[in-house]
Amino acid sequence: MGRILFEFEGDRLLSRHKAREAAFQMLFQLLEGENEWQMTGETLAEAGLQPENAAFAKALVEGAWAKRFETEQYIRKFASSWQYERLFSVDRVLLHLAMYELKYLPETPAAIAIDEAVELAKQYGTDDSAPFVNAVLDNFRLKVLEQQQPEYQPDEAAIARAQALYEQKAAEQAKTAEPQPKAAPKPQPMPITEQMGKRGFRKIGKSEQTAADKILPEPEEEETYPRRNR
Repeated sequence: MGRILFEFEGDRLLSRHKAREAAFQMLFQLLEGENEWQMTGETLAEAGLQPENAAFAKALVEGAWAKRFETEQYIRKFASSWQYERLFSVDRVLLHLAMYELKYLPETPAAIAIDEAVELAKQYGTDDSAPFVNAVLDNFRLKVLEQQQPEYQPDEAAIARAQALYEQKAAEQAKTAEPQPKAAPKPQPMPITEQMGKRGFRKIGKSEQTAADKILPEPEEEETYPRRNR
């Protein structure tokens, strides 16, 4: 009986890991690829998760997206030695996702949420990603969740301003957007042909690219994309 329970728990943890991996890929597409929610739905479907785990992944992404301006403040506080915009994109997205889970899904033990983020950092990041993500999340757990130190609490007014500014820009873009043809081609995701590596805005060559390049695949036809400001 003990062995059966152990195997069942192992399968459950593996399934939750795959759900978090899918959630990470979906949030990466939203935050870094600036893709539409439709694409995240396709990514979730392709993950082939059981309904319970698919619902968990979807809840993670929706929650992390809704709280992204709050978790951005936390990232800026706990990674203050580096500019937020110049952090390695994989590290940044993993921190958004894990901080949301740690704070808003307390049914997940903190140790598991942090370990899962570290494993994904090993899989998709650079050699520096795992220790960096682990250190930031451990500080977040201790100072925000356990000790509730006032200096690390979010600025609600700043969060509201950031949200309002985002909604204003989105509304302006919607007004100026050109009407789409009836038979519009399927939008192509932004390719990740250059990753901003480690903590120093270093261009990574193709031989060094990480597994994150698989999240946003190359389009079928070669296109030239303008360089995005990081």
